[in-house]
Amino acid sequence: MVLYLSEGFSGGETHYLAGQGSEVAANVAVRPPRGCAVVHRQGTVLHAGGAVTQGTKHIMQFFLYYEEPRLVNIAPVGGPTAGRTRVVLTAAHP
Repeated sequence: MVLYLSEGFSGGETHYLAGQGSEVAANVAVRPPRGCAVVHRQGTVLHAGGAVTQGTKHIMQFFLYYEEPRLVNIAPVGGPTAGRTRVVLTAAHP
């Protein structure tokens, strides 16, 4: 995810490029206004930042990873919660 933090600059578009295994069907350039973001998959979307020709461009880049939690352990719970089942879930991190 790329969050756009500034305005008042020229150039600096984010280019999404087709080819070389990219999921992008056709080349496109985007330049969202300040406060907006673009989100794309990492690794399967070929992209590049264009040259800023005037002013200063400020962005904040995030890498969001999500994997559905998987079941690791199911065990009966003893003590005051006897008869209930405890489920422990974990998510793998890349």
